[in-house]
Amino acid sequence: MKDGDRLVTLCRLASLEELVTEREKKAEELRLEIWRCKESETK
Repeated sequence: MKDGDRLVTLCRLASLEELVTEREKKAEELRLEIWRCKESETK
C-alpha cells in the first residue's frame, strides 16, 4: 500500500468515526427526550 492510499484510508476512517459519534449523540438525545415524555405522562 502506498503512503497516499494509507492517508486516504485514514481520512475515511476518521470521518466515519465522526459520523458514528454524531449519530450516537443524537440517539442519546432522543432517548432522553423519550424518557422525559414518559416521565411527564406518568405524573
